[in-house]
Amino acid sequence: MKTVINSRVAGRVPGTHMRVKVGTNRQLAIPKALFDTLKLSPGDYLDVRIKEDALVLTPQEFVDRRIAEGLRDVRAGRVSKKFSSVDALMKSLTR
Repeated sequence: MKTVINSRVAGRVPGTHMRVKVGTNRQLAIPKALFDTLKLSPGDYLDVRIKEDALVLTPQEFVDRRIAEGLRDVRAGRVSKKFSSVDALMKSLTR
């Protein structure tokens, strides 16, 4: 079985096809060049699946639905003015 670390990397990193060893606890160490190219950080999640005879690892991002909605509002310009104090904010909400 082959191990593939996200095909988006292929061709961008010299030596993309690297050999890794499975540790005693079934852990894999991702080579630094691949880790950096994918902009991974310790604690990040990877989707792991089998495709034909390959193990495919794909970085995943998890954003709370409410945070994602708020980010869409900010990008669309649906934001309020800055408030000088919490009291000013609260007054604007009760109008």
